[in-house]
Amino acid sequence: MLKVAAVQMEITEDRSKNLKRAASLVRSAAQSGASLVCLPEYFVTDCPERGMSPRDMEGLAETIPGPSTAHLAEVAAAEHVYVAAGTIIEQGEDGLLHNTCALLGPDGAVIGTYSKTHPEDASPKAEKECGIVPGDRFPVFETSLGKVAILIDMDIVAPEVSRILGITGAEIVCLPLNWSARWFNVIDLLPAAHALMNKFYLVVSNRVGVRTSPHGTFVYHGGSRVVSPEGITVGRADDYREGWITSPVDLDFLHQWRDEVIPRDYPYRRRPEAYSRLTEA
Repeated sequence: MLKVAAVQMEITEDRSKNLKRAASLVRSAAQSGASLVCLPEYFVTDCPERGMSPRDMEGLAETIPGPSTAHLAEVAAAEHVYVAAGTIIEQGEDGLLHNTCALLGPDGAVIGTYSKTHPEDASPKAEKECGIVPGDRFPVFETSLGKVAILIDMDIVAPEVSRILGITGAEIVCLPLNWSARWFNVIDLLPAAHALMNKFYLVVSNRVGVRTSPHGTFVYHGGSRVVSPEGITVGRADDYREGWITSPVDLDFLHQWRDEVIPRDYPYRRRPEAYSRLTEA
């Protein structure tokens, strides 16, 4: 049975410090037995804020592969661990900016990327205003661990995204977050609901610490966790403290639900022919 880890960390204005701390936490989680480690959203640069100029954003953006993924790739290869590398502001091949998570393999290679499909425009995370363009792909990556996918932050608020990953076979879904303690209860509720409804494991990584910006002071509690296909939190990090949580993932249990229990006991669990309103809105 494999283990996965959710990391929670403080994010500062010092990119180099953030990256080194993330690498250290990934290394420690891997040495504790994790085969897959997930980092939080915007773990290198913090969030784009209202008032940032295009030049500001260009100074924060990088490519994939690039400096941040290269640094974490060294850790992934050294520890032979998969890493869902939080998110960075990616300068894409299309010349546009995306909020992107790279999945790194245990050889350090970039297996693939996922770009946030639901960027937001709140003042302390003004992604759309600052030029972050939504992605429109929902890849599921075949790995030696199983089928791994990624959601980013507000994507978990759109039930359609989780449903797409569920019906396309995702077994382990990584969710980098950057949510303040205002959403304490929501971090308890939403991951449990999505994991339960779509029958996958969800690895949730959120930040901790205090952030002071022109738009206010924000406290982050973490709440990083691993949630089972029954919607049960099977591992949870301590609130307001850096660290990680590891938890076993039982894919045989997941397959039993998907291949035996649901077809036998709940054959009408999904009726796509009745959902035409979803495509009309």
